[in-house]
Amino acid sequence: MADGFMGFFGKAFPGMQNAMCGGTVDNSDPNAPKEFRSKTIIEFDVHCGCHNRIFGTGFEFVDFSVGKERECGPFILSARGHKLETDREFLDRIQEVIDKYKLTLNNGLAIYTQGLPPEYQPYNLTAVYDSGERLHFYIKGEPSSEWCLGLRKVLAKELARHGITDMLPPKEDLNVVRFDLTFQEWPRKTMYATIHLEGDLPGEPSAHYIKSVWNYETNQSEGFVTIKIPDGFYARITELAAETELREYCNGQIETFDQEKSPFGKEGVPVIGFCCQGESGKQFNTFLSGDGITDRLRDAASVIRDYLESVFATAEVVERR
Repeated sequence: MADGFMGFFGKAFPGMQNAMCGGTVDNSDPNAPKEFRSKTIIEFDVHCGCHNRIFGTGFEFVDFSVGKERECGPFILSARGHKLETDREFLDRIQEVIDKYKLTLNNGLAIYTQGLPPEYQPYNLTAVYDSGERLHFYIKGEPSSEWCLGLRKVLAKELARHGITDMLPPKEDLNVVRFDLTFQEWPRKTMYATIHLEGDLPGEPSAHYIKSVWNYETNQSEGFVTIKIPDGFYARITELAAETELREYCNGQIETFDQEKSPFGKEGVPVIGFCCQGESGKQFNTFLSGDGITDRLRDAASVIRDYLESVFATAEVVERR
């Protein structure tokens, strides 16, 4: 495989190692191309990091490389102490991340600040193409970078294909037993939530679910419906949470109760909040409003809301008011 990444950049950007502690160093190549002829990777190496929202364990580094040990040999993935034979499809998925997050625009960058915490220390990436082109950059770490999370997903799925599942959540976290969702789209706030009624067994998942709609302009309820949860309800929620990658939007919150700061009832301010609890009892919660709501989160939550609406249209109604 290729030499280590720092070795490469030490040659490409001389003087990087001589920076004063705490100072910012910029050894970027302003002439580095931002467009590439090829999309066929033959070597790849990355060191980056991301917030692991699925596990709730905070920050983690992501390090792996791919290349051929022999010219005519197979591609070998080196990651987390493993060396595994991989294929062109894995490299193509890496290229999809490069394209999605337009990482070629970082080509030639070598800029960082000394003395920052580990998660903000430089991230680096090298991709060598069959055309001889080389994408490489060395930039200040940013744990919330979507491209780092994208590469983590690609790596986790490839390791799982080889039976190595330590980067995936356990099934008891993934299997949903409770799901609550709140949408505020002015002037209405709609809530979908589990509710325990008399007869529901203590300690067991609720057998009932509600939908509540409140209109802030009229300051009146527009409906409150309680249904009996149908068979397969949480199995389908589990599938949709996985398909939409909803857990990745978790920020550890359910709802803000500070009335002065609460976005509820504020004209023009959208709100999306959810609580997703697994069999283990672990919850994946989020509460975002205004500009904090991304298009991806809105689309993901809308998919599950559409399913909930279909359930309320057909399920057995216990109470309606």
